[in-house]
Amino acid sequence: MERALLQLQLRVFALTWVSYASYYFTRKNLSVVKSRLHETLDISTTALGTIETLYLAAYALGQFLSGALGDKIGARKLLISGMLGTALAAFVFGASSTVVPFALAFFVNGLVQSSGWSGNVKAMQPFFSSQSRGRVMGIWTTNYQAGGLLATALATYLLTHFGWRMAFFGPAIWVVVVAVLLWLFLVEKPEQCGLPPVEPDVALRQGATPSSSESATGPTLFQLLRMNVLWTLGLSYFGLKLIRYSLLFWLPFYLKQHLHYSESLAGYLSLPFEIGGMVGVDGVEVLE
Repeated sequence: MERALLQLQLRVFALTWVSYASYYFTRKNLSVVKSRLHETLDISTTALGTIETLYLAAYALGQFLSGALGDKIGARKLLISGMLGTALAAFVFGASSTVVPFALAFFVNGLVQSSGWSGNVKAMQPFFSSQSRGRVMGIWTTNYQAGGLLATALATYLLTHFGWRMAFFGPAIWVVVVAVLLWLFLVEKPEQCGLPPVEPDVALRQGATPSSSESATGPTLFQLLRMNVLWTLGLSYFGLKLIRYSLLFWLPFYLKQHLHYSESLAGYLSLPFEIGGMVGVDGVEVLE
């Protein structure tokens, strides 16, 4: 039974790791092709910034919606629909040539991209105990750095060899493939494979009705918003995200437009940022 659980844990870990990494394939490509859009389609830097602002606003809004939707329909359905949605948005973006459809496609992309974190974390939770979850998730969260690295490298290669549209079409096809893998192989609970729950007490509380266990529902949103630690962590994370997304979205454009590097060199020279992120995550694991 332990061997069967370990195999199931490895399967879920691998599928969700690849899933969240793959979300970056339809997120990072815009930063790589910005210079081409600016030069060939005369898309202004203001318009490019507005497109990404709409994306981030939709992504923030979607974080609230995706968590609730995942609780209702389950992690597997949430992830499959989210990945198909972001693939479709990427395809529409690649097939467009003006600002308005670009903005609409990337706004929708932000909404469906928000399913990635909440859905994959929800899928991981039932397979690992609370004692091991911190260390496992510390390793698992290398996915967004690895995903950003691979997505940047792929988009740069497709841009320089096949044009900017293929930098959207190619990743969209890959994301659809991953969605199919989730549909075929991802399970949501050990019980679906004939195994007992990893933490029976937690499973029992989750299945309890509100009348039988008041704590089973957890704190309300308003109770969470009154917690000082939530605001402290939120403001800290906001500062980190501000710096990270400035580099994530604009570094290749800066290297191309202001330092006059070639498109391929600008794309590939932005990769050390993602590599440093992976090293940083591993460093935290060593310190723990």
